[in-house]
Amino acid sequence: AAVWRAFPKTKRALNAKHIAEGAEKNSPNKRSPLRDGLTLFDESGVVIVGDAGDLPAAHAAHDWRTLFVTHRAHWQALQVYVFGHGLLESLAARPHKGLVGKTLWLKQEIPAAQIDGFLSIIVAKSGSNFKAQLRPLPLCGVPGWDAGNSNADFYNHLRVFRPLPTIQV
Repeated sequence: AAVWRAFPKTKRALNAKHIAEGAEKNSPNKRSPLRDGLTLFDESGVVIVGDAGDLPAAHAAHDWRTLFVTHRAHWQALQVYVFGHGLLESLAARPHKGLVGKTLWLKQEIPAAQIDGFLSIIVAKSGSNFKAQLRPLPLCGVPGWDAGNSNADFYNHLRVFRPLPTIQV
């Protein structure tokens, strides 16, 4: 209900996109790649809004020290929203260091009152690559979310701050 209240246009766009996409009977979970991405965002989405500079590139590379330590002060200018209802429930019921959101960066200044409309357009126009746009974000690493993350050694926990997977050929 909290997400519906904060992002009604985006939630409607998600539902419309799911209905329009329909079920794909050939996938194990009966969802197309687009519906998989939409579901991930609906359940565990995080939206980061603001002039992000080089942060999205560091995030994509899983360069956690650059993202959270080197550019720590930059986070004060960003707005971070938990969109995913499952992630919100986990944060309320049993927050822990291993909680990870699937992040969508909106790399420009957007007034808070306009974020829902802007995000709903992105969802409405999303295609099969939507899932690939979502990056895992260990929430405990976001400056200010965990008291321990002011110490750079906090990010040495490799089960939480995992390196980018390498593709074996």
